[in-house]
Amino acid sequence: MVLSDVPNGKALAKCYLVEKENTYTLNQRICMIRSAQLHTKFLFYQLNRNRHFLAFDNGENQTNREGNGKGSAGGGAPKVG
Repeated sequence: MVLSDVPNGKALAKCYLVEKENTYTLNQRICMIRSAQLHTKFLFYQLNRNRHFLAFDNGENQTNREGNGKGSAGGGAPKVG
């Protein structure tokens, strides 16, 4: 997930579903979200452009999600298996 574009500070909350391991690298602008309990495509559709993450947009600075990395983006989810 990319949270924001750096020059304008606009929240993007844009996700990309990576289906092949060891294909991409991460940097400080990108986060990786994994789950052994939730179906991957469902998680992608729940998080991509999610209102929870878009709410961090202040229109001026780089969008940041501070804290321990845990939080709620809302909604229930079907379990894998």
